[in-house]
Amino acid sequence: MAVLSMGEPTAPTVAVVWEAPQSCPASPELLRWIETLSGATLGSPSEAALVAHVTITAQGQGFAAALELRRGSHLETRELAAEDCAVLRRTVAVVVAVALDPIGLSRSSGDPMSDPSEGGPPEATAVPPAPDAGRPHGESGVAGTAAAAIAAVSPEPPSIVPPPSEGSPPPAVGSTSPVAVPDTEPAARPAGAPPRRASFPLETGARIGAGVGGLTLPGVGAGVAVAPFVGIRPIHGRLAVAYWFPRSASLPGRADAGARLQLWTVGARVCPRASLKKRWHFPFCTGPDFGAIHGRGEGTALTDSNAAASFWASWTFEVGFEVELLRFMSLWAAFEGVIAINRPSFSLDPGGLLHQVAPFGPRGFLGLAFHRAFPRSQSSRSARSP
Repeated sequence: MAVLSMGEPTAPTVAVVWEAPQSCPASPELLRWIETLSGATLGSPSEAALVAHVTITAQGQGFAAALELRRGSHLETRELAAEDCAVLRRTVAVVVAVALDPIGLSRSSGDPMSDPSEGGPPEATAVPPAPDAGRPHGESGVAGTAAAAIAAVSPEPPSIVPPPSEGSPPPAVGSTSPVAVPDTEPAARPAGAPPRRASFPLETGARIGAGVGGLTLPGVGAGVAVAPFVGIRPIHGRLAVAYWFPRSASLPGRADAGARLQLWTVGARVCPRASLKKRWHFPFCTGPDFGAIHGRGEGTALTDSNAAASFWASWTFEVGFEVELLRFMSLWAAFEGVIAINRPSFSLDPGGLLHQVAPFGPRGFLGLAFHRAFPRSQSSRSARSP
């Protein structure tokens, strides 16, 4: 991971965090392009007004970029793709510059990404933002400026983008064909067409935590849990594994005759999730649990401490919350209600009943979740687009 910065921070400032394989490293030219296009000063992530986090992955014969633009508590995301790393760096520079100063960028001219030692390309005139007419609501302004700016600064021939449709803004004089930026700025859709479905990246990870619960084992006890998961933002599937530490039960009035009981469980969960500001998530989970309660007699009055195990099953309901602390880590808490499907019991012979599982048991958990998102490939997005 590379954190690119230069100069003392002044307003406005921007920082670029670049995570990429060795085949597409960070380049000081990226900073020069952003500074030239926007007039901003590059600073550290802790001081910058805008932090751009770029994650590059190899994709077929090219590269894909997942771009996060964070300004205070406001977060925007973009997904870019190109066959050449240099083209992808130029595109990232344009998107970051537009986020900093869309109006100033649309008025700039020339090609700030050319090499001065080679004389630079022919002088280019400024490309105006795309007109609002024909665009769906919410796609004018910065979106038009970004499309126009990319066409003006990209010197890469040839382009894989089809010829512009009738009514599109003309390219800048001296510029070449535009860089392919799939799905960054949606094209205008015909009136009456169905809305484009939201696309969510695949998420995988695992939750670990500790909790307290009662009524399944004697009294109130502690347990630990781990749950690997996979899904997309609106819904996750989990495999839940838990262990509840031993608890003691004794005959009424007989502290010298009893048993210690412990519980292992494994279960499945389906978890629809509601999200708030892309950092807060509220899962509502349900699914079965299966396990075994193990017991062993204890006490001075017992002549033979036999061990026994009994099958246990339940249906679990869970509500909770998660808040993202870092890109890869979240804090989570949950409350579970456990409805027993069967209620095993343990007894001493002679002596009588020691413990029977209650019909309902509450649990509470607190822990950390570690996760990673995998952006969908360009070909997959194109295939699913209407």
